[in-house]
Amino acid sequence: MSIMTNPCVEKETANVFPIRLTAIAGLAAAAILFVNAAKRAGLIEISAATQLVAPLAQALALILVVGLAAVALRQSSKYSSVALALNVLGLAAATGAEWVINLVFVELDRAQIGMLRSGPLGTAFLAASMIFLLGSILYCSALVRDGKAPRIAAVAYGVATIPIALRNFVPEVVLDLGLVLLGASVIWLALWMLLSKGSQLQAYRGPADVLMAPPVRPVPVTP
Repeated sequence: MSIMTNPCVEKETANVFPIRLTAIAGLAAAAILFVNAAKRAGLIEISAATQLVAPLAQALALILVVGLAAVALRQSSKYSSVALALNVLGLAAATGAEWVINLVFVELDRAQIGMLRSGPLGTAFLAASMIFLLGSILYCSALVRDGKAPRIAAVAYGVATIPIALRNFVPEVVLDLGLVLLGASVIWLALWMLLSKGSQLQAYRGPADVLMAPPVRPVPVTP
């Protein structure tokens, strides 16, 4: 026996878990950003644990931006597609740089770090920072242009990435504020994803109940 179902409900139900997963990944990334900011500001001690989890902020952000793009960006837009690709590439490059900074440089003295930065590694760091900055700005501009995601959060995300990408050229306090602003904007976007998808699912449940109900046959009336 076949049961009539609403394709919109099936699609929405299939997307609930991935969207929730990406939102949770965003919240976790924001928490790590706050830890990184507190560590750099001297509010918490540097330890093996804080160094180990620090690069996970960018890694988890990869999950967030892909999930957010599926919800908030126009899939047919070439601009949005290029922006997403550059943002993913920039976050991947930034993740690799963070692993080196937090797990390799911590064991070296300033002279060794300076020697490494003066070679190909320094060029790779610069390229990673520029791709991260360009990808983040393009991605946030695509969010603002497509108009689905909260614009203030998207703009704040883009602004926060500027001191992070240019960390070697900005004061420490500016970098710390950038990390906090980025964490706050990520929380905003993640919560928006959770609330917007939940509201859409509720909107589809009414028509689904009607379509899935068994048909009612008219009863013949005899004189």
